[in-house]
Amino acid sequence: IAQVRVRWRSTLGISVIMACQAMSNYAFGSWCPAFFERLHHWPKNQIGLVLGSLTIGCGCIGLTCGGRLSDHWLRSGKFEGPLRVGFVSLLGVACTLVPAMLVPSAALTVALLVPAVFFLALPIGSSFASIQMIFPNEVRGTVSAIMLLLLNLCGLTLGTLLPGLLDDRLFHDEQMLGPSIAITAGCAALTGLAAALLTFAPFRRDFAAQRV
Repeated sequence: IAQVRVRWRSTLGISVIMACQAMSNYAFGSWCPAFFERLHHWPKNQIGLVLGSLTIGCGCIGLTCGGRLSDHWLRSGKFEGPLRVGFVSLLGVACTLVPAMLVPSAALTVALLVPAVFFLALPIGSSFASIQMIFPNEVRGTVSAIMLLLLNLCGLTLGTLLPGLLDDRLFHDEQMLGPSIAITAGCAALTGLAAALLTFAPFRRDFAAQRV
């Protein structure tokens, strides 16, 4: 608790960034199959093939590129590199996943999901690594466990709940699932972007202090 208190700005900022990224991931993973089934009448085997291929291909590439991009920024002296990866990810999600859920064409949706899945996976490794960079070795496991708990509580609850809730209570129309997912991902992305900008400076200070 004492170690977290010293770094509370960085810890809170990273938690919000990761929770927002998880919200978008869970909203996409939980509701995109229903989106294609309801709006485009795709059979389940086609949905599984397309989304599975996107996740394996674009997701793995994004995960790898995120780590390499973070390392590049760290070598360049930009110690907030892992958070920059999160910023790029959330910006990319806002520019690709949100419109993917709003366009009328299934083909255009799939085309937009190619970069969207890439951006969704981009910060996963670097986000977890960022915690390790600012805490002493003795508490890293405990802090990481707390972060995982918070991330999953926020991501699994809000990410899976909000699209269905918006669809049922705001739009009252099963055909409006796309805008419901878009609103969830868009709000998560904007919140995460603001958190990233506010966390860059505290993270740089905590990173530098840990290296002394």
